[in-house]
Amino acid sequence: MLSQERIIDTFIKLVKIDSPSGEEKQIADYLVDHLKDRGLEVKVDNAGEKFGGNAGNIVAYLKGNSQEKPITFCAHMDQVSPCRGVNPIIDGNIIRTDGTTTLGADDKLGIAIILEALEDIIESNCEHRDIYILFTVSEEDGLLGAFIGGIKGAAGGITAAIFFGYL
Repeated sequence: MLSQERIIDTFIKLVKIDSPSGEEKQIADYLVDHLKDRGLEVKVDNAGEKFGGNAGNIVAYLKGNSQEKPITFCAHMDQVSPCRGVNPIIDGNIIRTDGTTTLGADDKLGIAIILEALEDIIESNCEHRDIYILFTVSEEDGLLGAFIGGIKGAAGGITAAIFFGYL
């Protein structure tokens, strides 16, 4: 079952990880470990190398148990500056910063929601199609990771995709 508490906990963990555009390695490493720990196949491309970044796009795959066509969930790992040393404050139903940084809800909330959906699918062992997860780098600097291979090269045969934080 989807857990609001787990989404909030994950979101708080994610916003505490510094990830300015071009410097997403720390959050990428966290996400790769998280996805592998849940049994997903995970690959990281070299998109960051092509523009001086320190991380690549992450493509993860969860094998489905139905014949429906695959789906992709996508979010970006970078955050608008100032974003180093985010201090999230939970104030009732509101999560905010101490005012010295951006919060990073774009797009770390999208990542937290994707991770929670995966958690629910895995825990419930429900029927599901093949699922691809794509986490891209340097969206805030002009969709660099997405254009260098992320969205276009994530997976063949994708007929449905859900994007968080892309305009």
